[in-house]
Amino acid sequence: MKKRTVLCFLKIKVHDHWEFQLKIAELKRLVVSMDYQVVDTVIQQRIKKHSRYLMGKGKVEEIKEIVETYGVDTIIFYNVLTSKQNYNLTNELQCEVKDRYDLILEIFELQSSDIVSKKQITLAQMLKTFPKYKIQAHKKYRTEHAQFRSSGEFAYHSKIRAHDKRVAKIRKELEALKEKKLKEIASRKRGQFPFKTICISGYYNTGKTTLFNALTGAEKPVSDRPFTTLSSKYKHLKDRQSKIILIDTIGFVYDIDPTLINSFELQILDMQNAEKVLYLISLDDPLFDIIKKFHYGLELFHDIGVVKSRIIVVFNKIDLSTDEQIKKLLENLDNSLNEFPYTVISAKTSKNLNSLIKLF
Repeated sequence: MKKRTVLCFLKIKVHDHWEFQLKIAELKRLVVSMDYQVVDTVIQQRIKKHSRYLMGKGKVEEIKEIVETYGVDTIIFYNVLTSKQNYNLTNELQCEVKDRYDLILEIFELQSSDIVSKKQITLAQMLKTFPKYKIQAHKKYRTEHAQFRSSGEFAYHSKIRAHDKRVAKIRKELEALKEKKLKEIASRKRGQFPFKTICISGYYNTGKTTLFNALTGAEKPVSDRPFTTLSSKYKHLKDRQSKIILIDTIGFVYDIDPTLINSFELQILDMQNAEKVLYLISLDDPLFDIIKKFHYGLELFHDIGVVKSRIIVVFNKIDLSTDEQIKKLLENLDNSLNEFPYTVISAKTSKNLNSLIKLF
């Protein structure tokens, strides 16, 4: 049976009449991919976040009514909640409360299959959820064991020490893997690796893995689920004489929390150090969404250290768009596109792939 959920969004930008709809639609896609049933969406506009609940007390009461009426299991906020807000909302609504950060980590956990990804996700989850645990445990132990140096206080501090010890262990393991990868990259840059590396990146569900398969002859599974690729995959271009290695790496989502994308530091190294990065953008989105995603993606690349001169813009899914739609998009992006080589392809039908390869 599907879990019933209510989506919540606090709109702070007064003059935002369109972008918030894109954000809610993105959240809904992620929620539906995890088999939740969305029973309602609650939006509130406030100039300032409520420190205790994020939303105002009146709106929280409205959400509580919906929870009781529909038997809601989980409330999912688009906005990132502080540990205190999450704790207060959970107590007030008497159901599970998550934010989009938690949801994406949940998807990551479901999709992860290799040890490295699992370690990165575990670390991110521990760092995100532990502050809430500390609040819960502190209140519990102070209530049940109020005496100074009581057994409850000892258990509380023991938990914290165990958590910190495990975090330090995972960080040390990931740091060792990072050093190993950096040595491999340094070796490649010294010319000891006679191949050019091309990294495929962009939003989830833009056809990155389909393109990887088409260019390399691989048969990696393709799915409508978001984030099916968490660990980087490497393979020769079909034409071995070209000496090109394709890298299929983690996708991102619009307005992703920087802390979350930085959790995958090992995969980011592939983007930072590839000779070229193919920035895939799906043509089957509405025009406004494509334009917003295009610019946000460039900001994200800048933030993680991918320089513009190495980016090739690839508009994918030409088979799901019309010539008129493509023309209108290119006209709208005209000034921005002047800085990049770009092409329009269909990874699914292999249309214009030769034109893409020439840009490598």
